[in-house]
Amino acid sequence: MQDSPNFNIKKIYLGTEQHTCRNCANVFKGKVCNVCGEKVFNEKHLTVGHFFKQILDFFYHFESKVLKSIWLNIKKPGFITKQNLNGITVPYAKPIQLFLVVNLLFFLANTFVHVSDYKPSLGDHYYGGISSHRLLKWAEPLDNKIIEGIDKLQGNTFQKYYKKDSLYLSKNEDMVRIQSGFSAKEDSMLFANTNKSILSGYSSVKEVQAIFDNKMSGYSKTMVFLLVPLFGLVFFTIFFKQLKYYGAALILSTHFAVYNFCFFCLHVIIDWLPRRLGYHGKQILSYPIETIFYNKYTDPASTFLFGTSFEMLHFIFWFPWLFLAFKHLWQLSWWKNILVSYLCSRVFFFIVFTLYKKLLIAFTLWMM
Repeated sequence: MQDSPNFNIKKIYLGTEQHTCRNCANVFKGKVCNVCGEKVFNEKHLTVGHFFKQILDFFYHFESKVLKSIWLNIKKPGFITKQNLNGITVPYAKPIQLFLVVNLLFFLANTFVHVSDYKPSLGDHYYGGISSHRLLKWAEPLDNKIIEGIDKLQGNTFQKYYKKDSLYLSKNEDMVRIQSGFSAKEDSMLFANTNKSILSGYSSVKEVQAIFDNKMSGYSKTMVFLLVPLFGLVFFTIFFKQLKYYGAALILSTHFAVYNFCFFCLHVIIDWLPRRLGYHGKQILSYPIETIFYNKYTDPASTFLFGTSFEMLHFIFWFPWLFLAFKHLWQLSWWKNILVSYLCSRVFFFIVFTLYKKLLIAFTLWMM
């Protein structure tokens, strides 16, 4: 007995009509091939209207997912991470999508307001180190070795770009410190031999400095991805029993990196706006921290517990997110959570503003 027309309509409506996939020849029911994911073809898909509908759908769904995920990541730390770890991913943007979008906004904001905290200058490797904390002074020889290694790499790199007798990089007592490009900055210092013609090296130094800055600008946008596996390594070391897989730690570290970039964008814009309006005093966010925690009475304790005022600023924004994320994910007792959140905040600052910077400087010099 043949099917009635009404039955066929109902059959198609319920999605039980069989199709042969044009890509892999699989026979399936529904609108999408269950083997390769190819959609059922219809000639209407070739129309101009459908083409623009696909573009609008892409931006609508992408924008709604990304904005929703960024907001939830800030509002409910650890929520999206927990959802992802439990296999719920469809309602939210993928971690790597979030990272790419926020990373783009992050570098646009930094470029617009001319902030270079994540783009180190030549000479920044002299600052920061494992031994910068009072309890870790024993690591000073290691820090010195790292500095000497980058100095040697810097000297070899610069000698490729100008004559050997025009400028020598050294740290001997008979050397005079000069500043690269004759800027007033202290953190971009080179050394010149007083017995040689210092003037002959000026143009070469400025030229090489420009090459370094240009390459650094490009590499910093790419190598910022290193922060995710480094953060993830810290998370996995502390929570290896709960996370079980390093990939799970990478999801958590990506969500933290997204939050950090959002915070830093907000930070630089808040400090930039007053300068734009003609105010050239102390930075808005740092001023109360320095006044309260880094005066002559509180400075010793604050320096011991939080490092510099710049580090404390990051601690103030990082610690609550980490505390709430750990609480949401694993229900840690309050004292364990405070301890672990404090430890992660201090370690992450070292990773971002010491380890990452030195790696980036060394890599850029090596690639020149």
